[in-house]
Amino acid sequence: MKLRLTTQAGLLTASRASGQVLNALLGIVLVRHLTQVEYGTFRQVYLLAATMLQTELGFIESLYFFIPSFPKLRSAFVRQSVMVVAVMQLAGGTLLLIFKQNITHFFNNPELATCLDLLALYAGFSLITRIWEVELIAERRAPYAALVEGTFEALKVLLMFVALALSAGIRPLLWALVAANGLKFFAFILFLSREFRMFAAAGPLRQAAPQIGYAMSLWLPAMLNGAIGTQAHQYIVGHYFDPAQYAIYAVACFQVPFVGVLNNSITEVFLVRVTEYRSLGRSLELYDVWIKACRKALLLFAAIVAVVLVLAKPIIVVLFTDRYAASASLFAVMVTGLLFNSMFQDSVFRAHSAMKIYASFYALRGLLSLVLAFIGLKFWGLWGVALSTVLSIGIVNMLQLGPVARLLKVPFTKVLAWKDAALTLIIAAFAALATWICVHRVSSPKADLLIGMPLFGLVYGALAIRLGLVQKTEVVALTQEIRGFFGKAVFARGNHNQLAPEGS
Repeated sequence: MKLRLTTQAGLLTASRASGQVLNALLGIVLVRHLTQVEYGTFRQVYLLAATMLQTELGFIESLYFFIPSFPKLRSAFVRQSVMVVAVMQLAGGTLLLIFKQNITHFFNNPELATCLDLLALYAGFSLITRIWEVELIAERRAPYAALVEGTFEALKVLLMFVALALSAGIRPLLWALVAANGLKFFAFILFLSREFRMFAAAGPLRQAAPQIGYAMSLWLPAMLNGAIGTQAHQYIVGHYFDPAQYAIYAVACFQVPFVGVLNNSITEVFLVRVTEYRSLGRSLELYDVWIKACRKALLLFAAIVAVVLVLAKPIIVVLFTDRYAASASLFAVMVTGLLFNSMFQDSVFRAHSAMKIYASFYALRGLLSLVLAFIGLKFWGLWGVALSTVLSIGIVNMLQLGPVARLLKVPFTKVLAWKDAALTLIIAAFAALATWICVHRVSSPKADLLIGMPLFGLVYGALAIRLGLVQKTEVVALTQEIRGFFGKAVFARGNHNQLAPEGS
């Protein structure tokens, strides 16, 4: 039985959101127990780990295309991905240790030298077990992917709480990360033994040869987007400012709860669906799912951006204490970039194998990110660097709509539901203004949040329904969908043998 796109994305989102709640609670505790310098160092470790996760050469992400397109060769694709990622992690970890003094000098932070060995282990385990999650999602076994992600994320947070209670400092926290991901790696090995018999029947490697070219065409844009487009501004701040100031900026980079996991879940499931429609030549259905996904996503992300802009300072103060109040204005700037999460151009490019276009836009974003970040740093300091992140992603996303329209075979005027998009932004702005009028005289940050968030939600939701952006039938359907998540997950488990491709 096929689960609906909304259901699959919802299952993944629910699992990841629960993990993010736990991580948010952990972050609140960490920021109160670590000094500002220690917290800045801890966030620099996470930045380096995020960069290490870009070293998979595109093989993991390529599974979203090859498993749905060539299900009989899934063992060969998974095997090849495991081999490449394992070799790259061994090489990356070795280089990290060889150049640890150069890295600590770049960040002007000698404390980093004591963290890099555990960082290499954590990044290696994290990346190779990512193959497990992607393989399950690509085969439309979203309930199992949700179970794997949710279980081990909860274990990671639990072990970090234990480490924090037993010993002070950063290194025990890193040991907890390594332990949790090491256990996940062991579970992945058991899964490979059962699911694929350790690839005994995977066939010759040449059967998976097309994966190499496709993966490399994914990897370069991913590096440009991740290591340069998304992370370059943090490296610039880490180099030009001390760890305490980096902590201020890192707090401003705080991810609004649930947004990242929701966007990733929708994108992953959407990519599998549009790849299937593309391979079957169902262009009308592909366009329809694109329009619906973008329209619904904008309704959500516009609301998040508007309410966070109004309540940026109380959010930062309540979560991170008054020590980080200076992060609020930077946070408000960067959060506006979430609006562009409501478009899924990358999935359309990848489904159509338009990898040259895909890569060229990320090259452009990488260049813009660096140029605008340095210009912003020179004239406006941290605020200018924060603004550069929004400008670079906004320019690139709008330019991408032209090629997307051609791939979807529609005029540019129909590539998005432009009228609905404009109306959505207008009602978000109106709800934000109404919220600001009601709470701007309140002196307590907690009271601001308790009053402001429900008020914004009521005004925004009422206007969206009243103006037809959300149909009452959609509200009823969404409610039923949420109630049915767990039941469908159980039903999906019962139908595992029907869902699993040959070789399970």
